[in-house]
Amino acid sequence: MKFKVVKRSLEVWGSEEALEEAKESREENREVQKQKRFNKKVKELRRAVRSSMFKKDTSVHQHVYGPEELLDEEEDLYRRVC
Repeated sequence: MKFKVVKRSLEVWGSEEALEEAKESREENREVQKQKRFNKKVKELRRAVRSSMFKKDTSVHQHVYGPEELLDEEEDLYRRVC
C-alpha cells in the first residue's frame, strides 16, 4: 500500500524534491492562516474591550434649579441655573 502511495505522489509531483517543496508550501500556508486567525481574534478582543469601556449614559437628566438671579429689573429678566 505504501508503495502505491509513493508511486502516485511521484506521478503527481514528478520528483521527491517537488513533493518536499509542496509539503513545505502547505506548511507555510498553514502557519500564515494560523497567524491570520490569531490576529483576527486579537482584533475582535480589542474591539470588545474598547466598546465595553465606553458606556453611554442613557439616564434622563433631572433638572435641579438654584435660586433665581435678577438680570435686568427694567426688562424683568431673571435667570435660574440648573
